[in-house]
Amino acid sequence: MLNWEKKGGARARIHHQPIHHPSIIIHHHPSTIHQPSITFAPSPLSLSHPEPSLSAPSAVLLYNMSNKRVNSSSGRMNKKQKANSSQKEFPCNECTDSFETSTQLNGHIHDTHTAKAEMTLTEGSNKIKYRIERNEAFEFECEICKEGFVKKSTIRRHLFVVSRACASKILQSRLDLDNSSLEASPEPEPVQWRSFDDAVLHATGKETEGESERVRMLYVAEKFDQFPIGFSVQGEEKNALVTGAVNDALPDKPFLAMINKSTRSNQHSETLPCLTCNPVPVPPIADLIQKTPFAKILGKRRYEELSKERTDDLNLNWVRYPEARQVAGHMLAGAILYNAKTGKGILINEVEVYGRGRMEDCHREQSGIVKDVPKQTSVPSTVGDDHYEGVRPVTLPAKDCRRLVIGTKTCDVLVTSCLRLGIRDKAPVSVGADTLNFEIPESEVEHIRIFLDCKQAEVAKNLVGKSISEITKNMGMESLRQLQTKFDELDTYDLCRFSGPLTATIRFQPRTLFTFANYKNGTGAAYGAGRLFYAIGKAVICHGEKATLSRKEVMRNQEMCRGSKEFLAPFEKIALLFGQEEQEIAIIGNAALSDGLKDLAATLSKRVAEANTKEIKPQVQALFGVVVIKEKNHISYAINA
Repeated sequence: MLNWEKKGGARARIHHQPIHHPSIIIHHHPSTIHQPSITFAPSPLSLSHPEPSLSAPSAVLLYNMSNKRVNSSSGRMNKKQKANSSQKEFPCNECTDSFETSTQLNGHIHDTHTAKAEMTLTEGSNKIKYRIERNEAFEFECEICKEGFVKKSTIRRHLFVVSRACASKILQSRLDLDNSSLEASPEPEPVQWRSFDDAVLHATGKETEGESERVRMLYVAEKFDQFPIGFSVQGEEKNALVTGAVNDALPDKPFLAMINKSTRSNQHSETLPCLTCNPVPVPPIADLIQKTPFAKILGKRRYEELSKERTDDLNLNWVRYPEARQVAGHMLAGAILYNAKTGKGILINEVEVYGRGRMEDCHREQSGIVKDVPKQTSVPSTVGDDHYEGVRPVTLPAKDCRRLVIGTKTCDVLVTSCLRLGIRDKAPVSVGADTLNFEIPESEVEHIRIFLDCKQAEVAKNLVGKSISEITKNMGMESLRQLQTKFDELDTYDLCRFSGPLTATIRFQPRTLFTFANYKNGTGAAYGAGRLFYAIGKAVICHGEKATLSRKEVMRNQEMCRGSKEFLAPFEKIALLFGQEEQEIAIIGNAALSDGLKDLAATLSKRVAEANTKEIKPQVQALFGVVVIKEKNHISYAINA
């Protein structure tokens, strides 16, 4: 990356090892939304530590600075959050110190453990940016008096307060070197610079790509705070990207600069870790969120990586802890899955929890042998292949869909709504059990990291030991899973569907058989079928095994299906189950009723999927500011800031 330093408001240099050209010009490309470019006005350059070799003539660059583009990144996380108690809950990973707040911890790390320090040295009208790196003893050593300092603050105090003479000598040596370098500098050649967008595409090698790829790259450069500059080497423009921090540090007027090209030694290359053999490092979750288009919303939440304690809670035994299903659902709804290998991630908005054993849940994940090959499951590995012991996120093939599942030893959690943390040609929002915007193949399971929403994780922790009736007292029809079979089993009516904190209202929750009628107008065959499932779900939630279905309820909803054969046939089948004088029939244990409801569910589920696509998905997209751009043969997505 290029490192700019300025002197007197109009001088700069880029810190790398020397590359020599007869004439090189640097140009900062203006954004199209700003004012016209400023004309050339050469001025002397300055240098900072460490100094480049001057054994050969150094290349001199003219930096043409147009009005700088304003850094538009938004939604940065508030780093001034206070600790919940007076205890020091923020330990330093580099030493034994601990701090009460994250702000204090960050200040400590910045002052004590970073490898570089940068400051501005001034004397009269002279001013330079001075950078110093730690020596082998991990100290900042004054290059004049050779005294060493452990902290940035102490080297600054040494130069600014205790020994101003050292600072004066450093500044004067830099100015003398700058002047001697500029005397031999050739006159730069004029250049016709590329536009801002063209320079970005040239720097990233995307100028010959298709329109969608070029648009994507411009978006990525914007969101990752990258700005283009142009290098004119003997009249030919070359482009590179610099960070927003470098862009902000550059003056508004043109200036001369020196450029050095860094090279990596063979010895250093041999010590680099192989990414195939070593785990991919994961940046802090705050950094990941900040780089997403949804930083403004997600930045208001706090996340923590899945720990051993939380993993144990996800693996509670369902027999001894019946509340385990609610614990797992609350913990993972609102979590972030991040692929450390590909850099892709999703926010989980909705989940359904299923038990492992037949006696705990009749809708358990199926296993077995298919054509002499064990069926793929989400059951965690027993030989250490998963990153988290006892937790395995994976994509499983199902009939006509791909299901994203987080498996534990005692349950599997199906993702039914999620937000992809990036904008590409794939739709960012997925609603329903078919998750196409984020896949986890078997080969990448070990690279998946799970970050829990801190409030959700705390809620889940506090549920352990509570009774089911106490936990579910505020849960209703919206907590029933989207199922199509076994309506005679009590397990079918377990309240095991959970929403994340950002989508915990009916506007954003995917529809199911049991909630379909709540959001439709009061006419039509689909509405009648939805009313019947609503009545059945309500009866079982309120009365359990004693729940019944009335003849009156069936006949009333059957009337709405007279014009639809596909809905009417299952209703007629159910109506025949009532005896001549029988007004109510049992729901639980009634296999014949379950068969009729299965046929009705198969037809209504198609309408449920349509409603999720046409009604719920746009609502979730609007919540996160996703804009759908429809072209002739292509659909793309953008964020409405």
